[in-house]
Amino acid sequence: VLIEADFLLDDRVPALRTWFPRQIAGLPEPMASELRTWFEILHHGSTTPPRSRPRHDGTIKTRTRWVMPTLRAWAASGHRSLREITRADVLAVLPAEGTPRAKLGAALRSIFTTLKRHRVLFVNPIARVRTGTHERRQPLPLDTASIQNALNSPNPACAAIAALAAFHGIRTRDVRHMALTDLADGRLRINQPADQRRILLAEPVK
Repeated sequence: VLIEADFLLDDRVPALRTWFPRQIAGLPEPMASELRTWFEILHHGSTTPPRSRPRHDGTIKTRTRWVMPTLRAWAASGHRSLREITRADVLAVLPAEGTPRAKLGAALRSIFTTLKRHRVLFVNPIARVRTGTHERRQPLPLDTASIQNALNSPNPACAAIAALAAFHGIRTRDVRHMALTDLADGRLRINQPADQRRILLAEPVK
């Protein structure tokens, strides 16, 4: 109500803005400054060419966590700026294959590509470097008897959670934050920052 009436000034500092400086603390100032530029572009997006939309906080945190060990290793070896990083430096730190290579590659590509597009860097050392994709593993078979017992449990909460997982693949995180008010007209509302959905529930789940 206060916001609609323009009586409230929300001056709280978003948690991400206090979290990121702690992650890059101790890095050489040129490198830290470049990373702050990358962070601001991802956090707020860019309304001037090259334009981009803001990234989700979870995306920024994930990429930062993936890349920080490498950045600290480069700083420890004497690199003070990302402008000093060469293709050989990138190839030297990338894991040989699999998900670790894809994760680090995605984080480095985000940083170098963003800074190159905004003319903070002159060269993108990860350009044309293949880093692959995350490994996709085949789910292991489940004990159907255990699933049936859970679906027919005399505990209604157990039966409901089992049905949501079995029929709709609801994640543990979503179940943990679920409220009775999220259910209306045979639909379940998933209301997570990275996952906004309305699910039409199957009859057995209802």
